[in-house]
Amino acid sequence: MKNASTPESLTDPQLLVDLARLYDTYGELLKKNQRDIFTDYVLENLSLSEIAEQRGISRQGVYDAIVRTRKKLIGYEESLKLLEKTDKLEDSIERVEKLLARAQKNETEVAVLKKIQKEIEGMRELI
Repeated sequence: MKNASTPESLTDPQLLVDLARLYDTYGELLKKNQRDIFTDYVLENLSLSEIAEQRGISRQGVYDAIVRTRKKLIGYEESLKLLEKTDKLEDSIERVEKLLARAQKNETEVAVLKKIQKEIEGMRELI
């Protein structure tokens, strides 16, 4: 993930994508209030002012909550590395799928290759 640890701008599109992925993975570990504010900003694309008005808190309070939540999510990833492992698994699956497709063209051990392909589909469902 790029730039997720440096909060130069909470409006950077790539940062928001990275944060959404972190939230999808670790969001349930957050307190409800953190989840709600973070969801409003990152997933619902509400402005800091809109969130502040809805919650009866200052714009700065919303910003601080988002920054703290972002740091927490990044900390979870640094400790658990679930997204990193998922990305590596995805890359491996793609490489195996390409090899399978190439081997199937050569009609080598087609039955075994089809079983392997089924296993890969099962792995994808786990991700």
